[in-house]
Amino acid sequence: AGVTFRPLVREDLPELVALQKHLFPVDYPASFYDSLLHPEVQTVMAFAGGEMIGVATGRVKERTTCFVTSRAGYIITFGVREDFRRRRLGSDLLQRLHVEFEKVGCTSACLHCKADNFDALAFYQRNKYVIQRLLESYYYIDGAFHDAYVLDRPLAAPGTGCRQWLRRGAQLLRAACWAPFAAVLHRRRQRLKTQGGSAASL
Repeated sequence: AGVTFRPLVREDLPELVALQKHLFPVDYPASFYDSLLHPEVQTVMAFAGGEMIGVATGRVKERTTCFVTSRAGYIITFGVREDFRRRRLGSDLLQRLHVEFEKVGCTSACLHCKADNFDALAFYQRNKYVIQRLLESYYYIDGAFHDAYVLDRPLAAPGTGCRQWLRRGAQLLRAACWAPFAAVLHRRRQRLKTQGGSAASL
């Protein structure tokens, strides 16, 4: 049977709860599942033979680097039932979630992954994710702490292309060039205040 994809609806919640309990070692509260129905949460469910076999959920996070704010799609949960793996279904499902992120202006995607989940790490790296840093004792599962990696990858949000990336590079360059000047200006103003002068004309 073919695989179909669509967003999550409330009627899917019982089946989603069962699938996530099977896939993940975390017992999510009912409020978590209700939150996935919020309009600002991106969801893509995979179905085969009338059964839910895959889940991908995410939300937008704002990032500020060198005074430039961008939007990143943070993957909340992602998984495919074992008997449907090794068919590139996971990569297809992930790409569909990336498209949903791009629709709301995200220029990157990011996630956390248990440091000892080598199959998942290999999967994300095949899909162009790069490990950025290690977070020690990030997860607490079954009475024990577990380390996690932060991974991310770039996306192509609508309107992004060569010009957009050049514009972003120029913004970063201006921010880097302005920072030393701003520090000098701040010290000069502080010195004038100390001397009883006025900095209003600077």
